[in-house]
Amino acid sequence: SSQQGADARLLRSRTWLYREALSTIRAREQEPLTVKELAASLGASERTLRRAFVEECGVPPKRFLLQRRLLGARRDLLCADRTQPEYLG
Repeated sequence: SSQQGADARLLRSRTWLYREALSTIRAREQEPLTVKELAASLGASERTLRRAFVEECGVPPKRFLLQRRLLGARRDLLCADRTQPEYLG
């Protein structure tokens, strides 16, 4: 039916949006990136981006970005040279 076709196109477009968002996040990994900036860079609304993220990975983009930043900070701390003076207090 035409409704099924429309649903399939919508799902493909959200999958595309999610994948493009991931690509943008990776490319701008060293920059502080907000959901608003991410959505604007992709030509999407924040609401559409949120739906795409929730459908594709189960969490909204704000939480995804926060988790990614926290993992990066954890990685940086674990890999830091603890013999440097700033760690010796």
